[in-house]
Amino acid sequence: MNNLTERLEQRRPVVVAVAVMALLLLLAYWGGFPQSVAVGTLALGLAFLIGVVLFFGFLVYWFYFSPLPEKQQRQLVTKTPTPLIRQLVGTGATIAAALITIGLFWDELWHRLYGVGEVVNDFWWRPHILLYMGMGINALFALGGMALIMQRGRGTMRQRFRSEPLVGLLTLAAGFQALTAPFDPLWHSIFGLDITAWSLPHLLLGMGLLTVMIVGSSIQFSLAERHPWRILGSVGLNEAVTIVMLMLAATVLFQFGTTEWEAIGPVFSSDYGLFQRPEWLYPVVIISMGVFIGMTALHLTRRVGAATLVFGLALALRLLLLAIFGAAEPPANMSFKTNVIILAPMIALDLWYAWRLRGGKIEAPTTWIGGSIALALTTFVIGLPLIGQLLYYPRLLPTVVIGMIVFGSLMAVIAGWAGQWLGSWLRRLGETESQTQTEALVNRRQVTWVGAGALLVALLFVAWFITTASPPVA
Repeated sequence: MNNLTERLEQRRPVVVAVAVMALLLLLAYWGGFPQSVAVGTLALGLAFLIGVVLFFGFLVYWFYFSPLPEKQQRQLVTKTPTPLIRQLVGTGATIAAALITIGLFWDELWHRLYGVGEVVNDFWWRPHILLYMGMGINALFALGGMALIMQRGRGTMRQRFRSEPLVGLLTLAAGFQALTAPFDPLWHSIFGLDITAWSLPHLLLGMGLLTVMIVGSSIQFSLAERHPWRILGSVGLNEAVTIVMLMLAATVLFQFGTTEWEAIGPVFSSDYGLFQRPEWLYPVVIISMGVFIGMTALHLTRRVGAATLVFGLALALRLLLLAIFGAAEPPANMSFKTNVIILAPMIALDLWYAWRLRGGKIEAPTTWIGGSIALALTTFVIGLPLIGQLLYYPRLLPTVVIGMIVFGSLMAVIAGWAGQWLGSWLRRLGETESQTQTEALVNRRQVTWVGAGALLVALLFVAWFITTASPPVA
């Protein structure tokens, strides 16, 4: 039995990689492909982008899951970096995540106000520049932290990556981000405008941004005081920043995944690319994204209530951005509908975990399975009526609702499994020996205050950058 478990654990990365690739291709298919481009040219473009994903997937496997030779297993990497490096890298990732989230919101707003054509003709418009700044800050801190690790350690490349695994993982994510970001304008120049927002370059960009934010949150949590599963208790600064980072990840994920449905008005043309997707898909997307982030938050922090807190803060941030930008007014008509729909399912997920914690069964696999099902059921009971009231599409026809229930339940369990595994894995990667050096603790506090000041300066710059921006010219 133990050998079987070990074999399954070793093959888990392969299963995850295959599932991610299948999901990307399915989403890209539903996003629609340009019809005016030769099939061979399109196939080459798809093969190249998929090859990039597979390459970075192999790097993750090689650095984190491939077995080390027995001799290397006995050798210890000397001069393991202190938590100060993680604090520095985590601070940079937090600032980057804030800039990226605001930049994406601003980018969508300008899309709605000024159309799509200007984006292709003016690649360097200000929302994009803000995104590049965020990506650059993240890459600078991640690569800088990894360089310090390489200098301080002794051993093979894999040993050094595993000595500070979260910093190494963020470095890979930054590399993936830097390599895939230029593909979007290149894709547009070759294949033209996207039919919907789910083009493959957009999906890769979203995956890179999501990875950076989730790994950044786990770096912050690796510096927090560890506790067993609990509901109440004090919340330290690093744990609070962890929740904020996961909130930003949820915000970005929902923007990529759901805003097209929210944008549909009472009168719409059926030739819009979104209608190539199954009509039952919208709540399935909400369930999949919600349970994935919710489970990641729960199993990373092991704090019951984390899922509700993450999505409650995401709703508050959405309302704040809508108010600051005036984006809820015509003609932009941006909304917070999805944020409202997902809130009750998150509460149900946390209530289930609270009940399991009280019964002492929270570590059992039936906990995450039951939580995933509880979230899906709450979406069907409360979310579907809200969809009927708040959105013009999808229509809640009997055959459509059946598809929502069947595929929503299936994806709830799949995404729940992925989220709880990812949260637990990232938590394990961040577990290091306790640091007792007073100097290291003082330095971390200094970095925290300097980082808070840097974030404030960055937000003030963003405010100036946005208010002085001129609309794009065709």
